Amino acid sequence: MNKWISISITGVLVAGLAASLFLYFQESSNLKAAESEIVTLEGNVSTLEGTVSTLEGTVSTLESDLAAEEAEVTRLEGELATAEAEVTRLEGELATAEAEVTRLEGELTAAQAEVTRLEGELATAEAEVTRLEGELATAQAEVSTLSEELNKVKDPRHFASLSELTSWLAQDDTDTAYPGKSSQELACILQVKALRDGYLLSSYIYMGGIGFNLAVIGDNLYAVDPLDDGVVWLWGVGGPLPSHPLPLY
Repeated sequence: MNKWISISITGVLVAGLAASLFLYFQESSNLKAAESEIVTLEGNVSTLEGTVSTLEGTVSTLESDLAAEEAEVTRLEGELATAEAEVTRLEGELATAEAEVTRLEGELTAAQAEVTRLEGELATAEAEVTRLEGELATAQAEVSTLSEELNKVKDPRHFASLSELTSWLAQDDTDTAYPGKSSQELACILQVKALRDGYLLSSYIYMGGIGFNLAVIGDNLYAVDPLDDGVVWLWGVGGPLPSHPLPLY
């Protein structure tokens, strides 16, 4: 073979070998870098797998919590629906109660007006009762007085003493109140007036048309001049008579 050709081939081979070695070392370096990167990535993958596992556990927990919360929400929604139904029922009852309150307030107003009217009538009635009680008291007093006067007339008595007779005659006005009357008329008037005061004072018409009155006091019989009742004299003496000739009871 030609020497220069051999050199050329040898040079080419050396150059190729050098290139191959360069490529080898370059690839070897790249491979190591790649292996290192792979190791790093594998570590990252392991870490990420742990993170993913943790996240999956967290997701599982959250899903359980979510399911529990959803169940709670469903329960609360049921309770809310029940509560809303109860609110609706209570609102209906409230409306009914408010209507009843309005009705009762109306009745109360009417009742208060009626009470006011009745109180007015009661006040009027009480005033009337007071007036009638006053009239009744007056009437009772009058009845009592008339009863006493009637009892005097129904149960007259003789004068107890001469002084009682003269005292009664002193306040009597028969001898001055009836001018022009005869002694007979005055004697009868004096008899009636004495009887109205509960006394027995008989009238007596003497012969000649002279009238006078007689009073029994104890054992004595006294005469009274009706023309001048200040004149009293002893008419006679007799046995004592009962003070009340005919008692009521």
